[in-house]
Amino acid sequence: MSMFTILFVNFISAVGITIVAPILGIAGQIFEVDQGYAMWLMTGFMMAYASFMPMIGRMSDNFGRKKGFIASASIFSFGLLLSFLSNDFNIVILGRMIQGFGAGGILPVANAMAVELYQDSKGKALALVNATYGLGVVVGVNLGGIIYDHLGWKWMFIVPFILTLIVIPIAVSFLKETLKFKKHEAIDYIGSILFAVAIISFMFMMKYLAVAPFFSPEVLIPMIGMVISFILFVIRELKVENPVIDIKDFKNPSFLIYSLIAFFFGFSMFLFVTFLPSFTQTLLGYGVSESVYAIDPFAIAMIFFVMLGGILIKRFGARKSMVIGALLFSIFSYLFVKMVDDGPSFYIYSILLASGLGISMTPMNYVIMEEGGKEKQGVSAGIASVMRSLGGIVGPTIAGIIIANVDFSSIFVMDNLIEAYMKIFSISFYSTLIQVALSILGLFAFRKILIKGGIRNEKI
Repeated sequence: MSMFTILFVNFISAVGITIVAPILGIAGQIFEVDQGYAMWLMTGFMMAYASFMPMIGRMSDNFGRKKGFIASASIFSFGLLLSFLSNDFNIVILGRMIQGFGAGGILPVANAMAVELYQDSKGKALALVNATYGLGVVVGVNLGGIIYDHLGWKWMFIVPFILTLIVIPIAVSFLKETLKFKKHEAIDYIGSILFAVAIISFMFMMKYLAVAPFFSPEVLIPMIGMVISFILFVIRELKVENPVIDIKDFKNPSFLIYSLIAFFFGFSMFLFVTFLPSFTQTLLGYGVSESVYAIDPFAIAMIFFVMLGGILIKRFGARKSMVIGALLFSIFSYLFVKMVDDGPSFYIYSILLASGLGISMTPMNYVIMEEGGKEKQGVSAGIASVMRSLGGIVGPTIAGIIIANVDFSSIFVMDNLIEAYMKIFSISFYSTLIQVALSILGLFAFRKILIKGGIRNEKI
């Protein structure tokens, strides 16, 4: 029952991320606000989601997984209810931010609990968590479109709220506490706030970079804020006794390498997931609903290969599995760019693309949590998720700049758009090459450490 509860809550939180995706293009009309402000339905969620993950992970390391998990689910539930009850768009956005704060605690704590519940099959347990997360992301997009068409936007929040209302009492009654030794150390709230300010400033900088010149005040002000808050954050974390993120962990080559892999993985993954639907609208002439459903085979294949990734970890070890996944992701990213020119080729190569993406997802989390140490698995899982989310911000922002530079007045606008999409997917391919290089580096760096220590372990 514990694992079912973890997976179900994780699934619902993932649904909450993307359930508004189908209405983002028309949200300005729905809520009668500027379309740029309407995008805060997603921006507000992601801002809170990424900003407080390490802090919530650290709190679960200190005070217990069960408390952290239930508190995060309850906060997420309250945010859903708030967005449902209000007709004021500002309150709806506030609700989305609260949802992001709660969801930001669910995934890292779910990863930590899964590992602690199944010590002998950690790879498979992490794969289950990641697979249900991926399934939730896909279901959220599809469910959101169906709910909006038949019931209206308010029900996009109340349906997941009802589900959380059912599962939270189950978690209270049946969820097992997996953390054996609670430390009750002080939480570095000032460091958490500085980290959140750095992330928020970064998001604003990337947001305006897509529409304003680099040296404009809209870009420079958040950039300066990001640099200052990040420097202050690092200084503080090096001084305090119980940092929210232990900067010294990044001196560990494996921890640093696989954190960077998580960033570039997020970069590539979110480029494909975000732009494949609109790419089908341009290449295949699909409508909005058809384009959403067009990526379902890709998503289903990804979930299958996430589970396969867990099996590969058991067979070959996390580091070798990461190399396999990164190589497949890179090869099929290249083939996608070179070979896709019609419907059949799109479906074939998007499914192949999902193989590398899915296999890669679990090993990086596994290594980061392993290298962070058993006493910090919650915060380590949070760092992995933050790095992936940051990559997911940078990639689509760069893609947005490319799309913004398309000449829509040209008679060759469709050809220009297809060329722009191929540039976006080519950039994603270059990102996968970096993942391959880093995963090979991580494998040999770890092998070198083992040999120096006189240890032989084939599953590395």
